[in-house]
Amino acid sequence: MTTRYDISDTAYEAAYAAFKQAVALAPGQIAFANICRCTQGNISQLLRAGSLLPERFVIKVEAATGVPRHELRPDIYPIEQPHLPVPNDDRSVISPRAVTVACDRQPISQPGAAR
Repeated sequence: MTTRYDISDTAYEAAYAAFKQAVALAPGQIAFANICRCTQGNISQLLRAGSLLPERFVIKVEAATGVPRHELRPDIYPIEQPHLPVPNDDRSVISPRAVTVACDRQPISQPGAAR
């Protein structure tokens, strides 16, 4: 299957399946069309053509059905990866010497230290 979207065939099929799942959760094309604020005929035409959910509907559909936006349109909303520190990266470890804490106490004098 060749698509006009910038995703693989597998991702396209998964996104189309998520679109159909969202319609079923609505439940049905009329309720789904009400969520999208379009006509039932528009939804029917999209499904018959094997199209993905148009981007202008994705956020509304996610809010109403719970189907995540990255499943509905992975080409627009990729899964965000958490930013984890890189192992052995000096910036990922806080040195106790590098931490400065403000304190209103007077420093404790050491024996033999000049005052």
